[in-house]
Amino acid sequence: MDNSAASIETFKTEKIEWKQLWSLAALYGSIVIGWIAYHNYQPKLLVQFNFTDFTFLLIVTQGIILTITPLIAGKIGDRLRFKAGHRIPIISSGISFAAMVFMAVAFTLFSNPGEVFRWILPLLIVLWLIAMSIFTSPALSTLELFTPIDKLPRAMAVLTIVANLVYSMEPVIVDLIDYVGAPVTFMIGGAAVFVSGYALKKNSLSLFTNNPGFLTFHKGDCVLQAMRIVASFFGKGQFQTEEIKKEGDTWILSKKLEGPYYQPYPKDQIDPTGDLSKMPRTNRPKSEVQYLETIIKITETIGGIVVDFDMHGTEGVPVTLELVFRQGGTFTGVQAHATKSNAYFLKENKGSYTLGKDTIQFSSGRMEHKGILLRGGLPAMDAPTVYLTGFTPFVHRIVLG
Repeated sequence: MDNSAASIETFKTEKIEWKQLWSLAALYGSIVIGWIAYHNYQPKLLVQFNFTDFTFLLIVTQGIILTITPLIAGKIGDRLRFKAGHRIPIISSGISFAAMVFMAVAFTLFSNPGEVFRWILPLLIVLWLIAMSIFTSPALSTLELFTPIDKLPRAMAVLTIVANLVYSMEPVIVDLIDYVGAPVTFMIGGAAVFVSGYALKKNSLSLFTNNPGFLTFHKGDCVLQAMRIVASFFGKGQFQTEEIKKEGDTWILSKKLEGPYYQPYPKDQIDPTGDLSKMPRTNRPKSEVQYLETIIKITETIGGIVVDFDMHGTEGVPVTLELVFRQGGTFTGVQAHATKSNAYFLKENKGSYTLGKDTIQFSSGRMEHKGILLRGGLPAMDAPTVYLTGFTPFVHRIVLG
């Protein structure tokens, strides 16, 4: 039985990303306000449209939906988290669905439907319950993306304070929504959920496109916890994808870099006082502009994964690829670094890492230089790391299984 799994890795942070946290707090606040509006208007609408006989049935239906839907949404979200590194698709779908239902309820109330169309209302109530249940728990789980574990209580405190403040203002909110009326309330509710959800999506996705550790691979207890690649290119060659897209079964990550050589400042533009702030580097002539493009293609196979690297542009640039494993295992087929612990080179074709009963096989090797820390690269992680090295044009394939 195969127990391997791969994922485009999510963002790792050592501090709270406040912009993302406040986006989540705004969404959470709009969710709470939505539930206040629902509990305020649902009994009134049932009376208005003569559905009081269905009150108990709606209560039972609500209980079933609120129990089952989050479990299904969570399972789908976890699957997306494992495949794509985040749960944004299920969150976006749920938020769009909820906003649409908000607007549909508002339109229905504005139009004051006749006898036949009034039956739309109970259906919309059920759809609203489903929509709100689809995205709430996956959305709240995004807290892990932009908060380190040791700061989770502080981040959760923000969400708790927001929810408590909104609930404490419930009498004022109820008076306000009674004043503006049900149609306007549901229109505002739909807009609030959509805007706050869009902000969360936009701010969260910006994290994934700046993640240097772009891939993990799990095989039971044995884990490749990060894959990173860096080129010694003008001090900015640490790969952090600018774009993630999917073509068929393949994920494609890419980034383009430009590195110019700056010439002396034009003599006729030099500030007589020597104030460097008045002589921006952008005004200096450029020459011999260098380019580097990196394309990484990640394709799942039966029981494994294939990663294709294509780094090209300026030739002869040193490149170092890192395979970072979880602590506690043992290697075969690798060569230990002469002076640095936890560092190994894959010179031969194949290597393996075993932890307990589980083993990850990786190939193929490449060792054209011994530089494991290149200019512009991130510090080595405190974990067993296998290094592959070469020069541009760097075209290489890694197979994990």
